[in-house]
Amino acid sequence: MRLFLAIELPDEVRRWLVDHRDRKEWFGFEGFRGTRPENLHATVKFLGEVAEQRVPDVVAALRDVTLPGPLDLSIDGFTFFPPRGPIRVFAARIGGTVDALKQLHARVEDVLELLGFAREGRPYSPHVTLGRPDSGRRILGVARQLVAKHPPSAGPTFVADGFTLFQSHLRPDGPEYIPLARFG
Repeated sequence: MRLFLAIELPDEVRRWLVDHRDRKEWFGFEGFRGTRPENLHATVKFLGEVAEQRVPDVVAALRDVTLPGPLDLSIDGFTFFPPRGPIRVFAARIGGTVDALKQLHARVEDVLELLGFAREGRPYSPHVTLGRPDSGRRILGVARQLVAKHPPSAGPTFVADGFTLFQSHLRPDGPEYIPLARFG
């Protein structure tokens, strides 16, 4: 099973993200496949392929992870990964109580490391993936220039009081995410 942990977004935040991702000012910003609105989320940790018999242990371990209080979050502009060179991900930055979100990420990493899951090698960068380049395309700096020239208005705020373990089914028309357990 392909699993990840994420913070679910309220519908109004998803609508705002899609409306701003698809802005007409970025008409020249072509070559991206947009993430389906129902799949928009803030990833806490990607676990990858996990044997089905291990899932109960993962769920039990995650039940011990506590949030450092409600997370007051916001959408804090758009970004690209990697920061230089051909773009692989178009994303919305998460703002607000990011330090608390990073604490949650660290707690999840600690608990899952005890179960044999590798820690993420890069620093945690809270974001919502809005799209990726179409298969085989290399998107260069024009997308960065268009977003810089026409930045979005201030994004919505929201409160997260938990996180969710999702299973990801990869399908030809895009992934389907199924919630397996909620925590918090």
